[in-house]
Amino acid sequence: IKNLTKLELLSVNDNLIEELPESIGKLTALEDFVLRDNLITNIPESIGTMKSLKTIDIGENPIHELPRSLIDLKNLRSLFLKGLLIEKSSSSVVKALRGKKVYIFK
Repeated sequence: IKNLTKLELLSVNDNLIEELPESIGKLTALEDFVLRDNLITNIPESIGTMKSLKTIDIGENPIHELPRSLIDLKNLRSLFLKGLLIEKSSSSVVKALRGKKVYIFK
């Protein structure tokens, strides 16, 4: 997947995916990332290097904690978290994103 450096949209919803490789961060041209309805428990910190990301949909996954590197995504405008049981430790990430005018959908 790391060789798809010009990829702008990746939609892999409803695929029973359990984990993302750390190399996902190499997709620096990616603008829209849809991971809804999988079995993902962890989002790698390398997501913070995906500087073109505008939309992330990680809803309906058993994710409990958001990576702090989400705060580094300067182009991020929409974050979909529907159905996630986010732990309090991630509340600072959510608060920082809201302060940057990122729309968060729960």
